[in-house]
Amino acid sequence: MAPPTNIEAVLKDEIKDHETRNAWLGPSFPLDLAALPLRSDEIPLQYPSLNLGYSTKAPQFTLEERRKLGTNIEHLLKGEKEAARAPPR
Repeated sequence: MAPPTNIEAVLKDEIKDHETRNAWLGPSFPLDLAALPLRSDEIPLQYPSLNLGYSTKAPQFTLEERRKLGTNIEHLLKGEKEAARAPPR
């Protein structure tokens, strides 16, 4: 069984991110948030050595490029009954 995991947004208000903008995989438990800053001027980087997510150095996709990629993924998953449907545009 996997340990409980807290999933939160990575935004400038880390306390709110951990307290209210989060979800738990597994049972929740109280977190000690005393070490977190009240508010940051920048979005914190997570695992910058991986160059993923907010830490990526890859070029950003335009909205049209993201839509095209999404359409391709929808097509690939069309026959998968367990795949979540994309929201309407």
